[in-house]
Amino acid sequence: MTTAEMITQINLMMGEHYADELLSAYIAQAQKICLEREYCLVGVPSEPDYSIYDPIVIDAVIIGLSVQGAEGENQHSENGILRGFNYSSMRDYIKAHIIPYSRII
Repeated sequence: MTTAEMITQINLMMGEHYADELLSAYIAQAQKICLEREYCLVGVPSEPDYSIYDPIVIDAVIIGLSVQGAEGENQHSENGILRGFNYSSMRDYIKAHIIPYSRII
């Protein structure tokens, strides 16, 4: 899936239109975190396949957009309204959904 296709899907799922530059930055960051997480034990391959992360990247970006202004919080209360988050950041979501790749020596 291309970045443009991901941007379209994220905008549809969020019900809002976010700037393409903002979503591109979120997508690039999420892809980088996915690679770092999966290959943290063995090193990132020279030509990684980002497409295997597409569903996780899209969900991570939506989580990142949803917690804007509440970074690092699991729960937020304002004016009597309580909001809870399962994941306090994109990184937390990705860490929970990608198992690091390893090999036996």
